Amino acid sequence: MVLLLFVTTTTANNSTTVNNNSNEETTDNGYIISTVLVVSLLVLIIALLAWYFLRLKNQRKAVVTTVDKKIPNGILEEQELGHSTESLYTIIPPEQQTVVLLPRSSSASKTYLPIPVDHLEEEYRLRSADDGKLFREEYNSLPGGNPQGTYEEANKEENKEKNRYPNILPYDHSRVVLTDLEGNPCSDYVNASYIDGFTEKNKFIGAQGPKEDTVADFWRMIWEQKVSTVVMLTNLKERKEDKCYQYWPDQGCWTYGNVRVAVDDFTVLVDYTIRKFCVQYVSFDH
Repeated sequence: MVLLLFVTTTTANNSTTVNNNSNEETTDNGYIISTVLVVSLLVLIIALLAWYFLRLKNQRKAVVTTVDKKIPNGILEEQELGHSTESLYTIIPPEQQTVVLLPRSSSASKTYLPIPVDHLEEEYRLRSADDGKLFREEYNSLPGGNPQGTYEEANKEENKEKNRYPNILPYDHSRVVLTDLEGNPCSDYVNASYIDGFTEKNKFIGAQGPKEDTVADFWRMIWEQKVSTVVMLTNLKERKEDKCYQYWPDQGCWTYGNVRVAVDDFTVLVDYTIRKFCVQYVSFDH
């Protein structure tokens, strides 16, 4: 009786031991499989993220290369050109300087439709490719001036020196007419034209960058036309050529003709500077 009980107990203990080993092996296998799956999933996620950021980086490089490349003062530096730029420029007397206008296309087969605002950035990038090829094509499709337009005032001998270029002149019918100054013939002329707004006639004024001898006329126009905002679309110099005389004081107060101008405040940003001026009209009659 005792032996049987012992054997039975021993057999039961051995069986229990075997079952425990089997359960431990199954658990270990489960841990291994889970670990492999987690590691594989992490590797896959890391690979996908690396691919995504690499692609995003390449896209940004492409945008910077074709669209956002900054050229200081509108000039390619000599290092970028790979050779000296001295031979590219010829000094031309002011009276002979002209702006080369691109030839207009006589074909009007292509129609340019308005661009939705939400597509504007994409359209800009597209048209800026190949050095702005699509922009040039659309510009060349514009009609080459008003056949009924005349430039009699701009071509008067007294006014010729007021024009920066002899082939960029305001039409007689749309030019800005200043108040005549007593004893000063042709003092009503300034190289500037009215531009209609979307719903308002003569909403804007397009003017040439003032020359040193026309800055007073420029400020007189601003005063008489009650201009509140001036947007300068050129640099003072571009490709070693004077494009606009500095018509504002760096500091303090300057007087241009009968107009006194002082810098009230300014904000320097990355791509442009905002200046706030205090403008007064000064009469020298008293």
